[in-house]
Amino acid sequence: METKDALTALGALAQPTRLSIYRALAAANGAEISAGALAKQLRVAPATLSFHLRELSHARLILGRPEARFVFYSANTSAMKGLIDYLVGAHFAPIPSRGVKPRAPAKSSSRKTTAGGREPGRRR
Repeated sequence: METKDALTALGALAQPTRLSIYRALAAANGAEISAGALAKQLRVAPATLSFHLRELSHARLILGRPEARFVFYSANTSAMKGLIDYLVGAHFAPIPSRGVKPRAPAKSSSRKTTAGGREPGRRR
């Protein structure tokens, strides 16, 4: 995934209604949900829902399939996997597994302190 695509996807998910839409579709485990059913489930006005669905579609996080007068949506899990791989991939250090504590950074001893452990001139 390119950085531009990752930023588009993250931007689309950085809004409460769109995040709720994506989560509802992901919870359907690959099943399609009509726009009307999503509007009822999430208690969102159809016009508002349409705007948010367009943003998620533009980010390629959801897929829409028209059928007659309806559009059925599903989560694009491969796009989400690509986003997650991008976020935790080679761009960042590996995430430690459970039970393994990351090392604390070494403390710098360049600051002088008084006998009470304070820096000179600083009040508590």
